[in-house]
Amino acid sequence: MDAAMDVAADTARAGPAVIEEGSYVIIRMPSSNAKVVCVKAGATVGLGKFGSFRADELIGAAFGHTYEIEKGGSIRSRRQPAFDDADITEANNQEIVDNPSAQKLTFEEIEALKTQSLAGDVSAQEIISSLTENNEAFAKKTEFS
Repeated sequence: MDAAMDVAADTARAGPAVIEEGSYVIIRMPSSNAKVVCVKAGATVGLGKFGSFRADELIGAAFGHTYEIEKGGSIRSRRQPAFDDADITEANNQEIVDNPSAQKLTFEEIEALKTQSLAGDVSAQEIISSLTENNEAFAKKTEFS
C-alpha cells in the first residue's frame, strides 16, 4: 500500500535534524489531514485507510522528508521534485480545458483501482500512471501544472 506522507519536525522544541526515539512528528497524509505521533521503538503507527508502518522505520530518518508506506509496513524516502529541477519553457496551460470526458477510465474503473490499492494490490504510483495515461489532456500540461 503506497501512501505518501510528509513528516515535519516538532516546532515546540529545537530538535535534532534526524528523528530520534521520543521525538514528536507531524504526519501529513495524502488526504491533507495531519496526525501528531510520538515515535516509540517497537510501536506501529496506524494511519487508517492509508496503512500503517513500524515507528522504528522513522528513527534515524530525516525530518521534513516525504515517505511512502510499502507492503509489510516498511517505509521508504521519496524524492520530491523541486522547482530547481524544472525545465524553463515557454509552454503554458492556456489551451487546456477542464473537460471530464478527457479521462477515459470510467468511475467504476477508478473505484476498482482504489479498492485494489487499499488491499495492497496496486501502488499509488500505478494508480497515478493509469489516470495520467488515460487522460487526453494530461500530455498537454506543463510540469508546473
